[in-house]
Amino acid sequence: MTIIHLQQVNTRIVQWIQKKMQQAHTDKLTIDISGGIDSAVTAALCIQASGTDNTLGVYSACHSSPQSKQRARLLAKCLGMQLVEYDLTSIYDKVVSQCQQEFKRLSLSFPDPDASQYRTIFGSLRSTLRAPIGRFTNRAFMGGLRVGTGNRDEDELVRFYQKGGDGEVDINPIAGLFKSEVWQLAEYLDIPTEIINAIPTPDLWGNGEVHNDEEELSTLTGVPLTYTRPNAPLGSIEWASRENQKNGIITGVNQQCNAQQLQEKFSYNAEQIAIIEAIRKLEQASRHKAEPPPYLYRDNLEKEGLVY
Repeated sequence: MTIIHLQQVNTRIVQWIQKKMQQAHTDKLTIDISGGIDSAVTAALCIQASGTDNTLGVYSACHSSPQSKQRARLLAKCLGMQLVEYDLTSIYDKVVSQCQQEFKRLSLSFPDPDASQYRTIFGSLRSTLRAPIGRFTNRAFMGGLRVGTGNRDEDELVRFYQKGGDGEVDINPIAGLFKSEVWQLAEYLDIPTEIINAIPTPDLWGNGEVHNDEEELSTLTGVPLTYTRPNAPLGSIEWASRENQKNGIITGVNQQCNAQQLQEKFSYNAEQIAIIEAIRKLEQASRHKAEPPPYLYRDNLEKEGLVY
């Protein structure tokens, strides 16, 4: 945990949110509430920035755990926050069923919704299904900014978010804070302990906390990718981010160093090198989430004599 002045960080983020609201000529904020610590901290900061009347929480269940709804309601009660609740489960089921029928009509192979190897495919639908509902709710609330909840561990290098799902936001106030710092700020903001202690999970596989951030990332990469817990050793994601900031070993001047060079130049051990290489691959594969979509420039077409 590295927040030196909690009150000042709190104030700085609230002022930043207010500045973005002023730039957008709005006094309203909407935020998806998951029942987890990131959305809880973000919601508390949004209410400080805009007040309870101008802040609206959105909870969208989709084969979600009952515990997540309970924590979302608990948060709303503690913050005095308005919370709209949707159940998208039947809509999701209908979409999957129709997709199955259409694939079958075209003699296309369709992944088995119950097969564990396809969980991320169907989990992505659950995430992206929430985005248009959240955006519509934002518009129905008479506009304003749709606020994201990603932290630095998730958003900076591994980009553990769905581009058209939880990544479909206008601002992201806590993206500069490591997960460990979000936990620290949560305690300062008096977020309920049930939320602080909940295992970080996207809750997209229909099995609650069995599907959690660290296990999914670790299974995907084959190396342990972990968050920094309160009063615990540095997690591997934060460690890699700090090493990248210091030595440029993932996105900086030393991103091309191979395993031997990493060992010789920085004295990293085998486990650390495996983490660096895994996060390098994730970072490269997920850049499209953070960058504007590429397009074929008209200048190139003109130079080739294809248009004028």
